[in-house]
Amino acid sequence: MRPQRERATRTGMLACVLIVCAAACAHVPLRPAPPRSAPFPERLAYFRAHRPVRRVTFLPGGYPSNVARTSVLILGNGATVARPVELLPAVEPTSVTARLAFDIRDREDTRLRVVGVGGGLIGASGAILALGFAVPSRIEVLAVAAGVVGGLGILVGTVGLLSNLTAPEQDEAAFNAYEDDLRRRVGVRRRRARDLQPDRDDE
Repeated sequence: MRPQRERATRTGMLACVLIVCAAACAHVPLRPAPPRSAPFPERLAYFRAHRPVRRVTFLPGGYPSNVARTSVLILGNGATVARPVELLPAVEPTSVTARLAFDIRDREDTRLRVVGVGGGLIGASGAILALGFAVPSRIEVLAVAAGVVGGLGILVGTVGLLSNLTAPEQDEAAFNAYEDDLRRRVGVRRRRARDLQPDRDDE
């Protein structure tokens, strides 16, 4: 049992480190990609600095993988990207990465609004119950009303939280598409595994 507890403790500490790092880097936006009309060395330097070099995926034990999995992308310049929307300055607005990032952002906004409504209903149920204690003659009716409103709030909040189940898969899809979209944005293609070249139009 003790080794398991130690592993759980180390896992929890790793989670905290990743979350703190992701939060710290989220406020440092990527520099916009240079236009394809820029000199090739400038575009190649941008590509090398912003290409993904490593992906760190954290999956704590004891939790469903589709709920608890968290991935961060490490770029060539050392920047850490935790959310696909942070990659928008480096890709075209019509790219796969951008479309997924916009979709993820819209889903997050909707989820937050739904969870907020659920929290508001739970708060309202508490206010109704407090009113019941202030008016003893109506306590039974108000207690029932508070229970109904509170239950509805829990239901709405749960729906909002469950709507986030597909978020890790969407993040993975955006991260998978990012390098190709970045290469298209700056006009860099790969002939061989280690041979970066300009697009035909730039040669």
